[in-house]
Amino acid sequence: MRVLDRAVYVGPSLYAHFPVIRLELDLGELEHWPSVRLGEPFIQRLVERLPGLAEHGCSYREPGGFLRRLREGE
Repeated sequence: MRVLDRAVYVGPSLYAHFPVIRLELDLGELEHWPSVRLGEPFIQRLVERLPGLAEHGCSYREPGGFLRRLREGE
């Protein structure tokens, strides 16, 4: 995995009305792995470090949708 680009927005921006760090990643070989293959411990650690993900809706448009997609492997 490589960081291709990063930006720090200290005030309101296109992304949010609060400070945001935006990263663009190249997942390399991980691009072809289903997320469920990373395992539940990975998902739990990810949420511990980025708790806002628990509320992100993803394509389900409901809180927890992003985590649901991770666990379903999509």
